[in-house]
Amino acid sequence: MAQYHPVLAITAGEPAGIGPDLCLQLAQQAHQHSLVVLADKFLLQQRARQLGLSVELVDYRHEMMRSLAAGQLCVLHMPLLQPARAGQLDPAKAARPHAADTE
Repeated sequence: MAQYHPVLAITAGEPAGIGPDLCLQLAQQAHQHSLVVLADKFLLQQRARQLGLSVELVDYRHEMMRSLAAGQLCVLHMPLLQPARAGQLDPAKAARPHAADTE
């Protein structure tokens, strides 16, 4: 019987906000549980370079979930439709309900 191994999923939140930075900071230490961040992988790479952080981004695969070492971050790639720049919020990137969705 396989041992249950909990996975904690974390969303990076607003791409132009502090969320991606916080997720990258999580990767700087080892954790007891498996963590997976839902974010754009390329945004995280860009922000890590801007922050001067050394982080290995590991693609999420459920069957391979394990606790990662410090400096590694498991990412479920959620691609952005448009590039984001840190500190520059853009309301045009927010999802808007379609008329059919609100009826």
